[in-house]
Amino acid sequence: MDRSAYDVLSEDGPRRLPALPPPVEVTVGDWLAIGDEAVVAVLPRTSLLVRGVPSGRSRTQPLAANVDVVLVVASLAGAIPVRRVERLLTLAWESGATPVVVLTKADLHPDPEASPRPRAARAGRRRRRRARRGRRRRRAGGVQHT
Repeated sequence: MDRSAYDVLSEDGPRRLPALPPPVEVTVGDWLAIGDEAVVAVLPRTSLLVRGVPSGRSRTQPLAANVDVVLVVASLAGAIPVRRVERLLTLAWESGATPVVVLTKADLHPDPEASPRPRAARAGRRRRRRARRGRRRRRAGGVQHT
């Protein structure tokens, strides 16, 4: 990975331009305003998919910007990694993108009709809404009853 330059695709074709100085962070999917030989600005993002940095610090690492749909893929050939799917669904929702769960290898599952249904994703959404409401109440000085 070369952090000193950006590979951009313009109407004139692919180009390599010098990177903007820190603290500007550019990631895959960002739209850039470019001049003749330089990046002028990073345009506002509609969404940003991030993850925690591997070091465990409380920083985030941008993965992709301006993503509309995130496909979360899980195989029916073995046990579905429910916690991983939940984690990825949460990342997608928090980014501003719409997550879609894709279950593959149904032909290898003994009973694909008995496999989990999308209602699990709805339950996760309800839990996040409840958590947000609780945070708002605590900020407002209210008591949260569970």
